[in-house]
Amino acid sequence: MPTRRTVLAIPFALVAAPAARAAVVGADLLPGSGDRTEEFKAGLAKAVAEKRPFVLAPGTYRVGQVELPDGAQIHGTPGLTTLVATNDGNFVTARKARRIVLSGLAFDGQNRELGPWGAIVACADVAEFRLLDCVVGRGAGIGVFLERCGGRIERCAIAAIRSYGVLSRDGRALVVADNSVADCGDGGILVHRSTPGEDGSVIRDNRIERIRADSGGSGQVGNGVNVHRAHSVAILDNRITDCAFSGIRVNGGSNARIVANEVLRSGETALYVEFDFQGAVVANNIVDGAVNGISVVNFQDGGRLATISGNVVRNLRPANSTEPDTPAFGIAVEADAAVTGNVIEGAPHFGLMVGWGEFLRNVTITGNVVRDAGIGVAVSADERSGATVISANVFQAMKKGAIVGHRWRKPSTGDLIRSSESVPHHLKIDGNSATP
Repeated sequence: MPTRRTVLAIPFALVAAPAARAAVVGADLLPGSGDRTEEFKAGLAKAVAEKRPFVLAPGTYRVGQVELPDGAQIHGTPGLTTLVATNDGNFVTARKARRIVLSGLAFDGQNRELGPWGAIVACADVAEFRLLDCVVGRGAGIGVFLERCGGRIERCAIAAIRSYGVLSRDGRALVVADNSVADCGDGGILVHRSTPGEDGSVIRDNRIERIRADSGGSGQVGNGVNVHRAHSVAILDNRITDCAFSGIRVNGGSNARIVANEVLRSGETALYVEFDFQGAVVANNIVDGAVNGISVVNFQDGGRLATISGNVVRNLRPANSTEPDTPAFGIAVEADAAVTGNVIEGAPHFGLMVGWGEFLRNVTITGNVVRDAGIGVAVSADERSGATVISANVFQAMKKGAIVGHRWRKPSTGDLIRSSESVPHHLKIDGNSATP
């Protein structure tokens, strides 16, 4: 895995690349000293008019703000062709285009002032936008900002960005795949919508690391992947490490698929599906190091309908909170959910937290293994709760009981796996095993 130093060095190393001469046969523009903005625009306009790619030879090009015309295809040599921003504001932009392709280029934003929602690469209403084998770095705002765009961002390195690495708003089934996103001030990859609706984006096989929360808050920023109001987003096979809050946070996005991700050392909840969502699959993920592992909650706001299966959650830690009884848990669910085949080890308070006060309905907890936890399952004992089944689970080394009823944060029953006291009417508990 690359070190912090090597990731940060990517954009800067490319800036220092030697100005090779005519290394690409038929290159439209050769590198040179001074501002090349006018030559760049003229060469691009000619290439577009002739319906062919605009090719840049290896080297460094100092360029001001550039707006790309429809049909622009700009190709460089990966690792050797660098565009350096010479002005404040958005560096490279495109609007109302059918197709834009940028490949083999490094965009050095020089940390120049971008303004609110400013970005090194900013596009709006581009039906097919492709950013391939590129580097985007040293941005004072957003790295790549797309509004109402479709297309692909693939095999890119996006690093040293003060705000968000990639932000797609009101996207059209965007694919973000095989990228490295590191050292961003407020977020890694974001998929947002102005109002709830179908999005269909795919975020897969990315490496996301060291995401801060410079703007503060309680989780609105500081996440590796953040989905807001966007439905049918797939988050697959990503490796996400060292995020200030969540590795993956889905807020109000229905039909999310969070599958086969590895999330390490999260500052808060590693995998979070919250607020007004209907439908989520959280499966086969590895969570190692967090305050909470997986949280699929907020039934009071309409959050419901999920399967949580085949996940490994381990090495959790208590929150740094002014409330010492704030629970740290492996998996939390509330409504219309099946939790099966998960393994949880090392949960300071609860292995599983099932329901929250009256907010519990139609939940099954079956075939899970919980080791080394305060309580194996903390389940709501509120009389207004809905039907819940807890069966065929294995508990080992529970400090305060395997299955304990709770009213909000406070225990209200003994260990229901052993106790002779009556089990709350909404619970069915059967076939569980608990050993020291």
